[in-house]
Amino acid sequence: MKKVSLYFDIAERTSGGEPLSDEQWSDRAPQHTEIQVKSASFTRNEGFWVNESFLVDPDLQKADKLYLVIVRYQDGDTFGTSYGNHQIVACYDTYDAAWACDPNKVAEYRSWDGYFSRWEGKEIYEFDMKHGGMCHAIQTIGGTWS
Repeated sequence: MKKVSLYFDIAERTSGGEPLSDEQWSDRAPQHTEIQVKSASFTRNEGFWVNESFLVDPDLQKADKLYLVIVRYQDGDTFGTSYGNHQIVACYDTYDAAWACDPNKVAEYRSWDGYFSRWEGKEIYEFDMKHGGMCHAIQTIGGTWS
């Protein structure tokens, strides 16, 4: 079955990351990213800001509510670290399925699984698709999945 795009309006704010000296290869202060997931839509309506999309099963278009699973992770390099990066990993039509989702098993690519990368947590966002796809809830789940 061919997947369809689900579009998201996600505001992102980053602070920190400034060089700690004037040297060319200076260390950087930690960078922190906050996100605000605002809404979701199966269409790119005029006036609907889209900055991310995710392919989902077309049966989800019939759902009254959708539950998006996002992994938050840290990343970096030799000179600094960034916290609060995010990757969309799954979308379901029930909260129980989103809660049970193991990102390590469903993600095609795991941004949190690298030399400088580390898992921070899993977040679940609820969208009321019958009322404009507005985001109404968030739950952060820390810990690890094996």
